[in-house]
Amino acid sequence: MRHAESIRGRAGFGAAAFTACVLMACAAEAPRPTQRPPTAWPSVATTAARPTSTPAPSSPTEFTLEKIDRAFPSVTALTSTGDHLYWASGATIWRFTPGDPDPQRVYENPAEGALIWDVAAIDAGFVFSELFESPAGAWRVAYVAGDGATPVELDRGIAERGAPPTLAIDAGRIAWAGFDESSGAPRSFLRVVERARPDAATTLLDLDIDDGLLWHPQLDRDTLWYGIIVSDFEGTASGDDISIATIDLANPSAGPARFNGRGNDFNPAVAGVYVVWKSVEPGFAALTWGQLHALDRSSNERLFIADQANNPSIGSRFVAFEEISHHMLLLFDLATRTLVKIPDPMGAANGTVGPITISGNLLGFNVSAKGSKTVYWAILPD
Repeated sequence: MRHAESIRGRAGFGAAAFTACVLMACAAEAPRPTQRPPTAWPSVATTAARPTSTPAPSSPTEFTLEKIDRAFPSVTALTSTGDHLYWASGATIWRFTPGDPDPQRVYENPAEGALIWDVAAIDAGFVFSELFESPAGAWRVAYVAGDGATPVELDRGIAERGAPPTLAIDAGRIAWAGFDESSGAPRSFLRVVERARPDAATTLLDLDIDDGLLWHPQLDRDTLWYGIIVSDFEGTASGDDISIATIDLANPSAGPARFNGRGNDFNPAVAGVYVVWKSVEPGFAALTWGQLHALDRSSNERLFIADQANNPSIGSRFVAFEEISHHMLLLFDLATRTLVKIPDPMGAANGTVGPITISGNLLGFNVSAKGSKTVYWAILPD
């Protein structure tokens, strides 16, 4: 979608935010073809030759896909912790552990019209943002520390022209980025809190929307990653400035540092030594499709993953992401630098695949077919 923010100006600052759920679920407008020639699946990224004395690893060709035997009216905000899958369906959050016969309902909001927007989880707890019907645009962020724990409200606001916050959680902290119009002037913010002290949140950034729209926080020990869009509200030829930045949580007063990616960088995913991100073609909004790249921080090696991709996540060996047709399930094998296609992820159904998530070896994905939403999972090889 070309310059979604600029078309509507400041009055529609939430165009990127409010259409996120659409852009993340389907291709509203396919990007122009990139200059990289099409390749057959699987494809191999260019890397240095491996030593001949070390046998080259091979990518798997067979996968055992398991289906959770329950249909849902919707499946959104699907996330993997490596041991569990969490996802939202309407006003309900579900958790599934491989080996259990059924998923568990771990949260449900009884308010009419409530909608879970985003979920982030670790094995010991989860954080979520939700949207309410009244007042228009009302949202809140809440944290559940573990089984049976009462949700603790971390934040609330109004984003009638935007969307509820996007989230991150790790062993020590929770982070969220979003939009708030409670003061009467639209602002974008980035906040963090220690899980041990959920009542003591710190606002790291608080921007007028002219100065940036903040998205997709990622926690990486003492480093907080996030995406920022400085929108071209005036519709000048310069276009939007789209980038990824980091903040050192051990020294936040040092301020943000811009990530040196490929240009128009967005949607970071961070795990272990790897950073994966999306580079958006000039002329397209940050939330649409782009090229996925990876950085191995141990060697500074940079890898091309795929064209026309979105919403990456990183496991112990594989990168998962959504591809533009939503009919294929592709993984990038970090061990072999190869794209791997999982055969028939929809079980011969005529539908779509996504969202998709991975952490550790636990892959999860949703299949939408004939009005039914079904969650599948697989334990991937090391």
